[in-house]
Amino acid sequence: MAASDTITRWKAEIAEHTNAFTELWNGLTDEQRRWKPAPEVWSVAECIDHVRATNASYRPNLASAIGAAKARGSSGEPYRPGRIGRWFLAQLDPDRSKRKVRAPRTFRPTMHPADPEILARFLEEQREFERLLDEAREVDLNRGRLSSPVTKLLRLSIGEALESLVLHERRHLRQARAVPAKPGFPAAGNGPLSAS
Repeated sequence: MAASDTITRWKAEIAEHTNAFTELWNGLTDEQRRWKPAPEVWSVAECIDHVRATNASYRPNLASAIGAAKARGSSGEPYRPGRIGRWFLAQLDPDRSKRKVRAPRTFRPTMHPADPEILARFLEEQREFERLLDEAREVDLNRGRLSSPVTKLLRLSIGEALESLVLHERRHLRQARAVPAKPGFPAAGNGPLSAS
């Protein structure tokens, strides 16, 4: 699959995630957004803010790697993750791994679950992610490399980093959608609040 086709597929999935998170948020009351099935399990609001925080943490490194790749003029090769990249992506893919991993401090939700700006900040970060995807169309997704924001020991290609964020969003969308099905989820009360 050509690099441009891969980017198009990722952009389509990110748009689906954005719409699904927005619909979920808008269909819940403030109490329901903040509700946690257990102290160690995230609420819908925390899942959304975690996705935002993770994408924001990766953005500077991705932007720098894409800029450097554009300056080198490399482009056009089909995207193929390497051996370590394939292993890393398999850990994130909810279709391949059910393993729960504690989020590194850098990626943990930073906003209070009751903050009405959570959705707006998430949507802003999604627009930035789509912009990076558009810029990545012009580069070889296999060559430019960047470090994970968590550890410099994990080096990913531009394509591996972008795919990891797509898979990460998919994983946490499923997690957020599962929250309302948990026992004890609060009743709707006065109905959903409008998005901020």
